[in-house]
Amino acid sequence: MLVDKHQNSNAMPIGGRLPKNDAETSKAMMEIFSGETIRVNLAYLDQLKKLYTNNIHSNQNDGRNELSWKDIEEKNTVMIARSFLKMCRYKSLIPHLMNIESLE
Repeated sequence: MLVDKHQNSNAMPIGGRLPKNDAETSKAMMEIFSGETIRVNLAYLDQLKKLYTNNIHSNQNDGRNELSWKDIEEKNTVMIARSFLKMCRYKSLIPHLMNIESLE
């Protein structure tokens, strides 16, 4: 899903926060927010929270969980792309498709 680029008041390009309004992105958004997807997310909410907590970069770096889900939720901590890709690779969600080290 791609986002439109915008410029700030200093004419510096910044990444948009809204998805592009094209057919491909619209289809993807409909799949993401479908009733079935929401039901699956709610059914596995506790496991998804644990997966996120275990694989967020601050917890990956030290090998122990410094941040709990409550801390992550309160601080609105995001998972950086590198950590997300590592999680996908380690959990075989994207097996053998990319070398994470080459992205750093």
